[in-house]
Amino acid sequence: MRPGGETEQNINLLLTNEQAGKSDTPQGNPNQRRIDFLESEIAKRREQVRQMQQAGADPKAIRDIEFGIRQSEAELAKLKGGGSWGPFSW
Repeated sequence: MRPGGETEQNINLLLTNEQAGKSDTPQGNPNQRRIDFLESEIAKRREQVRQMQQAGADPKAIRDIEFGIRQSEAELAKLKGGGSWGPFSW
């Protein structure tokens, strides 16, 4: 760790936030980081599917990605408190 370097700056920022009563995790849902990540990944995968469809990609490859999207959507619903439904629920 260099004095005044990136690590020290990050530690100081965390300590400042803690002293100010702020948390590194947004208030409300303790899973907010995971929720944000899943929403971002789902959007990226949907765009990937759209591009693959336009390019005439292998339908099995597209279905595999769509399956992953459904799994991520199921996890997202659980994290948001939407109940427990699996990737095969319609």
